[in-house]
Amino acid sequence: MEVRFETLPPEEVLACRRTGPYLESAPEAWRALWDWLRRAGLAERVRGVYGYGLDNPEAVAPAELRYDACVALEGTAAADAEAGADAGIERRQLPGGRYAVTRLEGSYSGMPAAFGRLFREWLPASGEIPELERPCLEIYLNDPGEVPEAELLTDLCLPIKA
Repeated sequence: MEVRFETLPPEEVLACRRTGPYLESAPEAWRALWDWLRRAGLAERVRGVYGYGLDNPEAVAPAELRYDACVALEGTAAADAEAGADAGIERRQLPGGRYAVTRLEGSYSGMPAAFGRLFREWLPASGEIPELERPCLEIYLNDPGEVPEAELLTDLCLPIKA
């Protein structure tokens, strides 16, 4: 597993949260967010796409898992978040900091296994200490509507203490 370190800046985003098993809640959150962005005429302003689960699926019941789909927009997101409140869109601040990053190539269905290897194999051997007050991030680098599934690129980011 190839892992690099990056220091990410804090990022203001618009977020849509859904609850339930991640394999269901994540696609629901993304559908709701993109549907709202298109209706609001904001899809062309998207400059960054992020996702994260807030709960450990090994410690939290599947029905209670929380997932946030997020986008960073060109310009400020404050007024846009107010406009999306009825659709469950909120303004959030993704925390910056030091992350261990590995790239997933291919289907999003490979994410659980890749995060598992990052936590169970790479982390113990690395000597690094996770900072689990911050969420693990998914940074989506290309669009599943524009590239074949096998060419999808996603950076998986584990927060590490500085």
